[in-house]
Amino acid sequence: MTGPSTTTSPSSHGRSPVMMEAKGQHSDPAMEAQLRIVTDSLMTGPSTTTSPSSHGRSPVMMEAKGQHSDPAMEAQLRIVTDSLMTGPSTTTSPSSHGRSPVMMEAKGQHSDPAMEAQLRIVTDSLMTGPSTTTSPSSHGRSPVMMEAKGQHSDPAMEAQLRIVTDSLMTGPSTTTSPSSHGRSPVMMEAKGQHSDPAMEAQLRIVTDSLMTGPSTTTSPSSHGRSPKADKAEHIAKEALRVAQRAEKHAQGAEVAAEMSVMMQVGMIAADSMGDTNNGVLGGGQLGRMMADSAHRLGLQVVVLDPLGADSPAGQTGLRAVAGSFTKEEDIATLAEQCDVLTVEIEHVNASFLQQLQDNKSANLQGVHPAPATIALIQDKYQQKQFFTEVKGISVAPFDIVTSLQSARQVGESFGYPYMLKSRRFAYDGRGNAVVKSEKDLVDAFEKLGAKLLATQEKDGKTDEKLIAEEEAKLYAEKWVPFVKELAVMVVKGADGDVRAYPVVETTQRDSICDTVLAPAQIPEDVAKRASEMAQTAVAQLEGRGIYGVELFLTASGEVLLNEIAPRPHNSGHYTIEACETDQFEQHLRAITGLPLGSCALRVPAALMVNVLGDPTSSEDVSFSLLRNSLSVPGAAAHFYGKAGVRPGRKLGHVTITAPNLEELTKRATLLSPEAAKNAGLLALERKPLIGIVMGSDSDLPTMAAAADMLEKFGVPYELTIVSAHRTPARMYEYAQNAAKRGLKAIIAGAGGAAHLPGMIAALTPLPVIGVPVKTSTLNGEDSLLSIVQMPRGVPVATVAIGNSTNAGLLAVRILGAGDDSLIDTMATFLDTQKREVDEKIETMASKGWKEYLQNMKNH
Repeated sequence: MTGPSTTTSPSSHGRSPVMMEAKGQHSDPAMEAQLRIVTDSLMTGPSTTTSPSSHGRSPVMMEAKGQHSDPAMEAQLRIVTDSLMTGPSTTTSPSSHGRSPVMMEAKGQHSDPAMEAQLRIVTDSLMTGPSTTTSPSSHGRSPVMMEAKGQHSDPAMEAQLRIVTDSLMTGPSTTTSPSSHGRSPVMMEAKGQHSDPAMEAQLRIVTDSLMTGPSTTTSPSSHGRSPKADKAEHIAKEALRVAQRAEKHAQGAEVAAEMSVMMQVGMIAADSMGDTNNGVLGGGQLGRMMADSAHRLGLQVVVLDPLGADSPAGQTGLRAVAGSFTKEEDIATLAEQCDVLTVEIEHVNASFLQQLQDNKSANLQGVHPAPATIALIQDKYQQKQFFTEVKGISVAPFDIVTSLQSARQVGESFGYPYMLKSRRFAYDGRGNAVVKSEKDLVDAFEKLGAKLLATQEKDGKTDEKLIAEEEAKLYAEKWVPFVKELAVMVVKGADGDVRAYPVVETTQRDSICDTVLAPAQIPEDVAKRASEMAQTAVAQLEGRGIYGVELFLTASGEVLLNEIAPRPHNSGHYTIEACETDQFEQHLRAITGLPLGSCALRVPAALMVNVLGDPTSSEDVSFSLLRNSLSVPGAAAHFYGKAGVRPGRKLGHVTITAPNLEELTKRATLLSPEAAKNAGLLALERKPLIGIVMGSDSDLPTMAAAADMLEKFGVPYELTIVSAHRTPARMYEYAQNAAKRGLKAIIAGAGGAAHLPGMIAALTPLPVIGVPVKTSTLNGEDSLLSIVQMPRGVPVATVAIGNSTNAGLLAVRILGAGDDSLIDTMATFLDTQKREVDEKIETMASKGWKEYLQNMKNH
């Protein structure tokens, strides 16, 4: 607390050391100048003579304007100066809310309501002192502070502004450590709220100057002093002396008061996100996992579920309302407690949610996704119709079904088999039926709960069966001969910000999601088209939140939109362990207006396996997957807390992460060979990475060692005969297509006129390793010289004669350049070799070389 320096250089413009430090923090020149207005004006009083153009601004204010300052910010900062000099206005109109004329002018400048309210904190508190009585809900904040909070103010800024007020009322601490730079504990905590160092230092200027006053001798930059400034300085000095006496006689009380303020600042920061109550219709496993993310973010979540506190979500300690998410009175009870409503299941009362949104009470800020979006997605037929009108989206042919006759006509048009589906309440295998032939129609109708009515056809020839209007409505989809089912989680945030997670591939068991593999093993261009289609679809929908987009990939490479879920989705569970921001946190960020997080993978490969109720309804069998996961590296188990086991019921899931697909396959096989097979990982494991070729089967004894070494390292390979002289066309085709088929390197063995390695190297961009095969005529020297003497520009890595073992090891090292797990395995291999040699050294030393040699001969 020293006050500004009495001597300043032109470059410093009268800034105190604190201001200079702030400048070192890359502060904004305009903001720096504007904050100086407060200090300078408090010391000198407002200028009594102003020109129309200056509007009463001091030369410093004019300089600030030259820094491209914000007119609204400039006017708001003048509020502090003017109010301190004159006191707050005693008469205000209801519309002004106690604002001075300057404040009203600031409002006219399109000022930020939150910033305006925060600045009023300083003025009001200086005039009246901090409020001594606060309610628990306010956490010690003044009514102005509460209003500021309602404007979505920045917690760090809010805390920093309160520092100025509190410090002015109590005086600065006279004892500071070098590390604190004179900051009070409150200031230090405020900095912990991610405050801007430059802003922090600049705000301290106001406090420091008010506590100490300027030097009585000022340079021309002080612009003179007014009597009011002298009075202000006198009051400030008296306040400082009082504070110092209080510190000497009541240190304990001061510490307690300081800690109280610190606690209040902490509560403000914690409540900045937590004061918004987010209601979730549904308390199943999605709500349960949403609760985990809510706890981490400090968000308040209330769930509505028939099981209430016993629901999977309610078991986490969330507030839970026992009731139906389709009954108006139960939804209304939830809405009364919440600011934002969302869903974890789409089968809710969308029409009542629309009423709540249209006639929102003071506390309900919105429903996300929008009720109109939920209603659209609830009817799958309308959903299909909607997306057929969107450019860039393709769907399978579909048609409405109102009778047996129309279902027969669909069969004639689409062919058999085709899918008959319920328009509403269809999920996890429910509401779908495969119509393999016309004779399956009646059974399919009954399975889907469609009540049939007998009516007479107009021609009088047949009795037609129509679907009763009050029963399930149906539609048909043409059978899609897909090769993969894909999915993309897409989040839509504030201002229409749409982001997509990686494309994944899913497998189903009895129409229920079984596995999810991330990322999908598809060509890059296909993944791009799938992601773009998913984002295009979500961009058309109203309301914020996460959406699960399901797609088909056909044999021709066409991507078709299947359906969308307006909520977290089973195909996105892998994001908890595998992505930088999981789908549940992303959903909460979106609906509360927080910045969206990254959707990127943080691991190269991941597999999610659902834990489904066993057909025998045995708990022991059903939960075996969760138990097995505890012994699998990289596996994370999620138990949903559901009571009872039913066939196909989702009881939990396991996510496995790994550094590559090969390792993921090993870990998935440890968990469940069946799951690994269903996910297609075993097929992926057989996809060769190394090609081993030889000119003749007589070379096989030599080349077998390379294959053995690749197997030892778990590297998939292929082995075949390709002769450069006897099958040149085959050699040409093999070399040209090797990279396209996914090979990463080729080991080629040849003897005599060994042209095979060199010819392959000339035809492929892949690395080629040559193995000279020993011949009966020249012992393989001819082979070695033939391979090693390659012309410049066509490299072949050549190993010793007959040493295909080294060829296999070199191939592993080539792959290891992009696979850390292979590097680790190679390091272990080298360490094993070293230990073997060390053991031989010890044995020879202990037994002597003669006995050692004899043992070698015997073996």
